[in-house]
Amino acid sequence: MKPYAIIDRGRGPEIAGSRITVYDVLAETRVGTTPEEMAGWYQLDVEQIHLALRYIEEHREEVERKWAAIKARHARGNPPEIQAKIEAGRGAARARVEELRRRAAERAKENGDARHPGGH
Repeated sequence: MKPYAIIDRGRGPEIAGSRITVYDVLAETRVGTTPEEMAGWYQLDVEQIHLALRYIEEHREEVERKWAAIKARHARGNPPEIQAKIEAGRGAARARVEELRRRAAERAKENGDARHPGGH
């Protein structure tokens, strides 16, 4: 049996060797996900999930309090300045995709290719 641990690298308690936090495990258990399912999804051993569940039980009050704060932060969404950067990035990405499609169409036309470039 491998030695498993819960560590904190600054993001909260997580399963060592992964980026899966005890909050991820808690959220999944709340919607009925089994430890076996989580282990498969996260590519972990079931024992690692059980370790996280034991950690949650042993630190229930603290985990619940911090998880509530995480959920509240997610519910608020991104601050306006961050959301503006996200939207700008999406706009730039859309423009780049359109430019690539336009160039592909021009190349196809130049080469006499009747197929629609870009495939879909």
